[in-house]
Amino acid sequence: PIVARVYQYISDGTGMFNQCRKIAYTQFPFPHAQLTTFFLFVSLFVFPFLYYEYVNSLWLACIMNFTTLACFEGMHEVARELQDPFYQFPNDLPLNNY
Repeated sequence: PIVARVYQYISDGTGMFNQCRKIAYTQFPFPHAQLTTFFLFVSLFVFPFLYYEYVNSLWLACIMNFTTLACFEGMHEVARELQDPFYQFPNDLPLNNY
């Protein structure tokens, strides 16, 4: 029974290693990443006009535009971090501790 438990732990570890390996080697679709970057760039120039037409106040339109684009850029950066979770950068998963 004790040896069987050791084989079970080895099997579980191998299975989890293969799951992590699939995540590490499966690339995020390049066209999706390019379209997201393109639409973020387009919204940088389109949203100010839309907000100005909506609120009729330049300062409020600028604040709304900055807030919206900061949120979109933040989501884009989080997506970039999640795209490659196993690299050795400060914000990535601490794989050396496990």
